[in-house]
Amino acid sequence: MTIKEALAAKVMCPVSDATLDVALLDRSLTGATTYSAVTHKTDVDKTVMDVLVMILTQPDIVEGGYSLSHPGFLDKVRERLKQLAASLGLDDPLATPTPTIKSPSVW
Repeated sequence: MTIKEALAAKVMCPVSDATLDVALLDRSLTGATTYSAVTHKTDVDKTVMDVLVMILTQPDIVEGGYSLSHPGFLDKVRERLKQLAASLGLDDPLATPTPTIKSPSVW
């Protein structure tokens, strides 16, 4: 199995080859390299997170004649993203920082 095939399997929803290729290039990974969980798991999991963020930020999910419109689909993508971040020891990439007031006076 190649790194690109592992990435596609871990993304778990249809995305274009171009999307996978861009995500791999952004992480300096070569998709044709043989995947090794020992060597590549962390980098591939981070790349999965990149792809999931791309999915969440695109207006429609369409691949060829196939489109995803399942009502809970994006919620599942968000949960998968949170799970991956937690397993990698990273902050939730979707968390909105809570604003804090440092001083009640503006003067």
